[in-house]
Amino acid sequence: VGALFWPFLSRHPLLRGLFLLPLLLWLGLSAVILLYGRLWGSPGDFRGDTVLVPAMAREERLLLEKNLDLAILYYEENPASRFILSGGRVEQGRIYLEEGGIPAGRIFLEAEAENLEEAFRKAKEIMGEKKISFKISYILPEHQLLRGRLLASREGYVGAVGLTPGWIFQDALGHYLEEALSLFRALLGELL
Repeated sequence: VGALFWPFLSRHPLLRGLFLLPLLLWLGLSAVILLYGRLWGSPGDFRGDTVLVPAMAREERLLLEKNLDLAILYYEENPASRFILSGGRVEQGRIYLEEGGIPAGRIFLEAEAENLEEAFRKAKEIMGEKKISFKISYILPEHQLLRGRLLASREGYVGAVGLTPGWIFQDALGHYLEEALSLFRALLGELL
């Protein structure tokens, strides 16, 4: 699109700046998201009593399975932990976790959340109803860790830790660029 308008924009420096500024902001946010996930995403640092595993309906099967595999690993290391599956694919996630050895009584389901923000909010409601400690870890792909931290803080989770199964190559660039827009919307929500 920019190539079509570049001859026009090159004659008008102000318009060129207005065109390039959002593009640079978007790419900058994508770089911050990538670095945050790489540097602070910890697959070995479990601190929460409860683990939130979003299972959104639009997630790819591979992404969901990697997140659930990490949940199973943490259950093996921390058998007292509980899991909240949130989103449209909770039943599929529950079956996967139970087949992985997590007892049904340690899994709580919340099927109404349609996005990550709702998943954090509804997990807090479940934790309040069940009188579960608000010490939480959340399992997200690398590209969502920064937004997860922002949302956990907004919902009042103290010391929440983001866990990640790591880099998932399938459509990785698209995920990072899409997450930049989601993070921008979340930051706007903080400011407004």
